[in-house]
Amino acid sequence: MRAALEIEMPETTHLWCKWHVLRKAQESLGPVYTQSGVFRDRFYKVINEMLTVDEFEKAWDDLIDEYDLRKNTFMVRTYEARHMWAKTYSKDKFCLHVERNSSMNHFVEQYNIMLQNRAMEEDTEEHKTKQVKKLSKYMWPVEYHAYKIYTCATYNLFCREIDKASRYVIARNSAGPLYEVCHAYPEKRERWARVKFQVAVIADGESYTCECGLYTHFGILCCHVIRLLNFLGVNEIPKAHIMKRWTKDARDVLPPHLAFYQKDSPTMQSRTFRNRVLVQNSLDLAVKGDTNIDTYEIVMKHIAAANKELEPIIAAAHTGHRTRV
Repeated sequence: MRAALEIEMPETTHLWCKWHVLRKAQESLGPVYTQSGVFRDRFYKVINEMLTVDEFEKAWDDLIDEYDLRKNTFMVRTYEARHMWAKTYSKDKFCLHVERNSSMNHFVEQYNIMLQNRAMEEDTEEHKTKQVKKLSKYMWPVEYHAYKIYTCATYNLFCREIDKASRYVIARNSAGPLYEVCHAYPEKRERWARVKFQVAVIADGESYTCECGLYTHFGILCCHVIRLLNFLGVNEIPKAHIMKRWTKDARDVLPPHLAFYQKDSPTMQSRTFRNRVLVQNSLDLAVKGDTNIDTYEIVMKHIAAANKELEPIIAAAHTGHRTRV
């Protein structure tokens, strides 16, 4: 696969799936891995967390020294190939989840199944996104903005960064548009973990850059930038940091050959789903329309217009000219 990618997609960065690294660890480290939950947790953190280069190097050294693995063949080979799997060395590359596979033949065989599964997962997540959610009374403004624009899954990821942001403070404002975001409880962090991050404000707040590199790698703002936004009184995520693919309107920009997903997805074909959405919106309109005479007249005017537009479509469906229901 690596050779094929270099020829056919020379600008693509080929990385290892973390699943392969973890699988090999279980096979190669034996009891150290299978019998020590503490080791597994620390090993997972080194692989899964978005660390800076100095954090990664310190964390790796601490791990292999504490468990006497400096001469372990697997750990030596894995470290030598760290540029292929450690996030810190690819944080300048936008990365998406790719299904793991053991061979190109298996990849080809499973490709259609993967597409079907992915479409079903997207429909499920879209259905969750459209459900009414209970809002917290203590949302930061930027969190409320994320709630309005992001899908359910992306919003949950954003909330994780919000939680982390609450543990940081803005310690110093330099002469230029550069801020230092510091952990409020550095003594509680791992000894290898960084507790200070530099965040730069670009073009008077049009965008922000943090040395942790989370946004560049995943497309979601890091906790350090979020903390700075709150400190500066910025109530919305800057447009430069809103990736269309993570928003509720992501399917509005589908290419022509994928446009059928918008209306013909399994979710939209479900009468139960459509009925639930219509009932929820109808109740919402009823509450708003009952505010006063003016709102009542506006709602009734649009209901009459909708009925007029629906009549020929329903009539055609009843006569068999429109088969989709």
